[in-house]
Amino acid sequence: MAFLGEIRMFGGSYAPVGWALCNGAMVAIEEHVDLYELIGTTYGGDGVPGFALPRLSAENPAMLFIIALSGNWPASVASVEDEFEFLGEIRNFPFGFPPAGWAACAGQMLTIQHQSALFSVVGTTYGGDGQTTFALPDFGDAHYFIALEGVYPPRQ
Repeated sequence: MAFLGEIRMFGGSYAPVGWALCNGAMVAIEEHVDLYELIGTTYGGDGVPGFALPRLSAENPAMLFIIALSGNWPASVASVEDEFEFLGEIRNFPFGFPPAGWAACAGQMLTIQHQSALFSVVGTTYGGDGQTTFALPDFGDAHYFIALEGVYPPRQ
């Protein structure tokens, strides 16, 4: 289950339902009151009609970025209450190897035949011929997205 305002990474060029790309976009306070209470105008905006989402990019080489080879489909029926990863979700991993079911985001080519579900999410966004191969993102190509819905994070 996602926390409201939680930020994750994803290999697709869109954010699943209930999430928004962290691209600095302005959003209306009246549509996202709880998120505004959490982040305010930290990332921009005047706090009257709207506020800005963070603008983030994946340029931190200190972590290994990994992509989910399986998981929940990030479609229009996806829910922020899903407790498992999205297919194509990208996460930071503090070790030098990806865990089972994940692959390092190093721009490598995969065959569509063996990874058809993941191909349906990322397509040829990161390369490949789209007939037999597609590429995984290099960690610098990933997109951050922020939860617009979810559990309000309690303070300790």
